Amino acid sequence: MYLSNLQSYFFGFIMILFMGFVACEKSIEELPATAFGNSAILKVGESINYINPTSNHLRLSVIDILNNFCPKGLNCLLAGYAEVKLSINSQNNQNVAFSLFFGDYHDHPKKLGFKPDTLDFNLNKKAYRAILKSIKTEENNKELKAEVLLFEK
Repeated sequence: MYLSNLQSYFFGFIMILFMGFVACEKSIEELPATAFGNSAILKVGESINYINPTSNHLRLSVIDILNNFCPKGLNCLLAGYAEVKLSINSQNNQNVAFSLFFGDYHDHPKKLGFKPDTLDFNLNKKAYRAILKSIKTEENNKELKAEVLLFEK
């Protein structure tokens, strides 16, 4: 069974698109890097590589930041909160995704107040802790940034 010329061109075009997408994805080694225990300030779509000479590199990515803070100029019962959706990938493509909260998160009484939110998780048979230390914004830009730390336990 042979492909017609049109089918061959279409198949070739799809293969070129696929190779382009694969080639454009940054590997873990190409990202900005910091050591475990250091904080990183990231906006949506940004990633950082946490490195340790004795273990695998981990890529922490901010997938989304949901702003549920009370708008300026309004009187609200609670100050509100921000939800930061994170993804952590290892070099061997194991990953974990979760959310951390900052502010008065009314659906969870242990997360009331502006305190760092933490989550312990295991990846590649090692224990880690992620901490959302704060939410930052610049006065002239309303885009939120998350200050995140990653520790090896």
